[in-house]
Amino acid sequence: MKDEELRTRLLQLGADVPLSTLRRWASEELIPKPVQYYKPRKKRWGRPKKVKGKELQGDPGRFSYWAQESLEAAARVWAIRHLARPTEWSEDHMLLVTETSQKDVSKADIVRGQEMARRLHTLLYTDCKEAANRFRKFLWPNGFPSSEENQPKILNFGENRLYHLIPMCIHATESVRHHIALNTPLSITYEWAIREDGSSAWSRMHIERASAFRAKITLKTTHLTPCENGYSNDYGFPRVKKYMEEGFVDEFWLEGSKLGEGFEETPFYGAIPEEFYDDHEYAPYWEEDPYGWSDFVTGYYEDES
Repeated sequence: MKDEELRTRLLQLGADVPLSTLRRWASEELIPKPVQYYKPRKKRWGRPKKVKGKELQGDPGRFSYWAQESLEAAARVWAIRHLARPTEWSEDHMLLVTETSQKDVSKADIVRGQEMARRLHTLLYTDCKEAANRFRKFLWPNGFPSSEENQPKILNFGENRLYHLIPMCIHATESVRHHIALNTPLSITYEWAIREDGSSAWSRMHIERASAFRAKITLKTTHLTPCENGYSNDYGFPRVKKYMEEGFVDEFWLEGSKLGEGFEETPFYGAIPEEFYDDHEYAPYWEEDPYGWSDFVTGYYEDES
C-alpha cells in the first residue's frame, strides 16, 4: 500500500500517525521498512505517438510500498504508546488505569514485546500444545501437581514490563485484521480440541467487546478423553472423577501482567462437532495448519531458537 493508503487505514482504526512518524518508526526498526522496487525504462524506437485523452503512464524510477505487516506493526506501536493500560487492583476491586506517555516504553521493549507477541499469536493459531507449554513453564515450573483440585492459579509477572505488552500487541493485530477501532476493549478466545490419540484440531476464534481496559487473551482447549497414550494424560490435570471419565476443558488467560489457568467440565456432546469424534474421516478440523498461518509470518523478526 502507498503512503496515503497506510495513513488512511490507520485513521480508520482511530490512530492518527503522521507520515513522518511512520518513516521514523521504520528507521528505528519499530515497524518493517517499506519494500523498495523500481520500474525499468522501456526501449522505444522513435518518439511515441501521442493519443489524445489518454493518461500518461508513470515515469520509470525507484518506488516503495508498505506491506500488511507494516500496518499491523504501526498499530501495535501506536497502541503501546497511546492507549491506557491496567496496572493493579485497588482495595474496592476497581481496576486502576494509567495513561502511557511517549517515553514510558523504550524502543527496545517495544521491539522485544512485539516479537514475543508475534510468536505467541502464531502458536495460538497453529499449535495449542506449544502455546500451553509456554504458559505452563511460568505457572508450574516444577510440574503440574495432579492432586490439585479445580483451583485456578494466577501468576503476576510483577515488574517485568514486557508481559503486559503481549495482550496489547495481539489485540492490536486482531483489530487491524477485523477492522475494529484500536481503543475498543476486546476479549479474544482461541478454541482448540484434542482427541484421544493426541491429535489437536483448531476449532474457532471469537472476539467480543469487553468491559473497559480488559485486554484479555484466552486459550481454551477441550480434552475429549484423558486416555493413557494421548496428549491429555501427560499434560496434567486435576485428578477429579468427572475429568477422568468425561474429559475436561483447560483455559489459560492472559490479562495485563497476570497469567492464570483454570479447569471445567467438558461441554455437552452437541457443543462439539461430530468430526472431532470420527476415527476414520478426519475432516478439515484435523489438517495441520489448515489456515496457513505458519506461512503468513515470515522473516521480519528472526526466531532466536
